[in-house]
Amino acid sequence: MKKKKKIIILGLAAVVIVAGIYFLMSSSGTNPNATQAVLSEGTENTNILVVYFSRANEIEITNNTDAVSSASLNLEDGEIIGNTEIIAQEVAAATGADIYPIIAERAYPANYTGTLLKAGVEMMLRSRPSLAGNLDSLDQYDVVFLGFPNWDGTLPMAVASFLEENDFSGKTIIPFVTHKGSGFGSSMGMIEDLASGADVYTSGWSRAGDSAHTEETRQDAAAWAESVV
Repeated sequence: MKKKKKIIILGLAAVVIVAGIYFLMSSSGTNPNATQAVLSEGTENTNILVVYFSRANEIEITNNTDAVSSASLNLEDGEIIGNTEIIAQEVAAATGADIYPIIAERAYPANYTGTLLKAGVEMMLRSRPSLAGNLDSLDQYDVVFLGFPNWDGTLPMAVASFLEENDFSGKTIIPFVTHKGSGFGSSMGMIEDLASGADVYTSGWSRAGDSAHTEETRQDAAAWAESVV
């Protein structure tokens, strides 16, 4: 009886893995937001960069995209924007920094559950998604704010790709995260491992993603950013 139960459990685990791989492969269309992976110059501090990964840049936005009930999407001035992007914009405005979005070449499922399932498979496989564009160099920056949502208990694997592809030697990385209750999870350790030579500010900013649109959270993010540079 125990053997039969073990076989059933293993079978269910295999189904979950296969389903995850299916989502990973079936949602591999070109990201329609890929051309948005460009650097925007700030107003003051050319030695500070804000880099962020936000779900709204990773899915295809259509007329049917729900930004009202979604926990990770927001409708502002007729445009859909992600939680982490809202915070990144506040940090950049407060510090006068340049800002750059990390965008994967391949889109994630528009369905939030599908996005998390694909993210989980990427984490399990330790994959490094190809990125749409990249910065020519980080040489001019001394401080890099790094923003991302907590996916599957850590940072998205596209952020891991960015960290591995760039040289952070001698730079200070200041992380900020949006989440659904688990804060940074294990992401701080990953940042330290992947951004070799960087000084990682481990007292980063962390807030629930569904509060990102509120004025209180925006002001808190801006005040925090100003206080750490």
